Amino acid sequence: MYFSQPESLLTQLFDLLNGMETYDEALVKQRLPNDGKNLKVHKVQLIELLLKSLTVFHSKKDVRSKLRQGLEEVDILMEKELYDIAADRLGKLKKLGQRYEEYTYLIEIAGREVRLSFIHYDQHGRAPRPFFEQMRVYIDSLVEQQEFGELNRRVLEARRRKEWSEFSDSEHSYFQELSRSEVFRKNREPNSFRAKASRLATLGGIFEIIEDVQGSLECRLQTVALFDQHPEFAKHYPLEYLGSLRNLINHYIMHHQYATAQPYILQGQQFAQQARYSKEQLIFFYHAALHVAYCLGQFHTISTELEQRIIARLEQHGIATEKIAIVCYVYLAVNQIIKQDFGRALHYLRRLHEANEELQQYFDEIYTIVEFIAHFESKDHILLHNLIATKARRLGTSSDHISPFYFRLLQFFRKLNNKPFNASLIAQEFLLEMGKIKSDKVAAFFTYFRLDNWLKALAERRPFSEYMLKPNKKNA
Repeated sequence: MYFSQPESLLTQLFDLLNGMETYDEALVKQRLPNDGKNLKVHKVQLIELLLKSLTVFHSKKDVRSKLRQGLEEVDILMEKELYDIAADRLGKLKKLGQRYEEYTYLIEIAGREVRLSFIHYDQHGRAPRPFFEQMRVYIDSLVEQQEFGELNRRVLEARRRKEWSEFSDSEHSYFQELSRSEVFRKNREPNSFRAKASRLATLGGIFEIIEDVQGSLECRLQTVALFDQHPEFAKHYPLEYLGSLRNLINHYIMHHQYATAQPYILQGQQFAQQARYSKEQLIFFYHAALHVAYCLGQFHTISTELEQRIIARLEQHGIATEKIAIVCYVYLAVNQIIKQDFGRALHYLRRLHEANEELQQYFDEIYTIVEFIAHFESKDHILLHNLIATKARRLGTSSDHISPFYFRLLQFFRKLNNKPFNASLIAQEFLLEMGKIKSDKVAAFFTYFRLDNWLKALAERRPFSEYMLKPNKKNA
């Protein structure tokens, strides 16, 4: 309405689309003049109009939007030769940029100040101020932020590449030397907030790699504390703040300190629900809450509080087939096995087939193992027999690296399914053998999801739920 006439075609098109439950192009064409000819062109024009309207609507809500809009206004004022008003606006923008360390915009502001200083000199003979020196400070600060940002990304990528394997001695030595390098000396601590936060995050990641648990924890805690002490930066840089919380939560979870992680999980949920651009981040904190509840044996909490929230969040943001969703489905499937709702468990396990091929290959073994357990627990021995045969054939024709643990587990389930009356003895034998099998990604997944508890329960002729309802012993 601000940019378009009330009766214009674009206004009509917007009202029509906005009132639809689902998009029906044939109906849209029917309702528009001339049967909606050039509808494609009109939709593009409407997108442009909406973006223009939303830009104005949001220009006073976000610091960067204020700076961008302010610079546009200053350019217009200078073009109209209203230099004093332009200088006053620039001064306000400069204070805002300095407060939030927006050095990219401060460099642009300094550039306009230089132009104004020459105009004022020509008009009034005023001596130019040291704007170039100021600009150098901004550039140096921006370079400092960039260097720590790149270093942090390098450490993060190294940790991700080694997700299920250990670092070599040479890699370990490299990161140990890096932690002692000049850039991390205490007397070299950066001045800007963002560089400080990035430096702490980087150092925390390095300490994690070199297995300095206390050093890693201190860095994680300091990063969160830095944001908590400066809430305006947490609000301005929400993704960085949520990242600091996720790093700290992951540290506690990795070291089985689940109760300690819980208040930070809640803190992340509450912040993400309120912060702009960050509501999709909620799924990571729901996932952390799911993992903690799973490890503490709080399966009632999963069923009554977490399950529906997580599913709704995955669907809402279109990430129901992404990696974090695939991990959540394993927890939820095991939860349903414990409840003995095997149909629901298999429903979650089938979701893997909706993911891309890379994720299907990555998670195939652990999904197969959980499905084996579901069929055995439900006494579907024929289905289990057929599934084992199918998976064994694929292993026989696959040229890819075969996990030793998965190969041996496949043999275990075949033996178990053939002689279910000897389940306890067969499980006891496999538990003794587990320590001798080469550890790999599948073995790590198996213990990560606490499926070794199913073997123990089977060996002792106890219900699976009895073992899973006990908190993870490592929690102590």
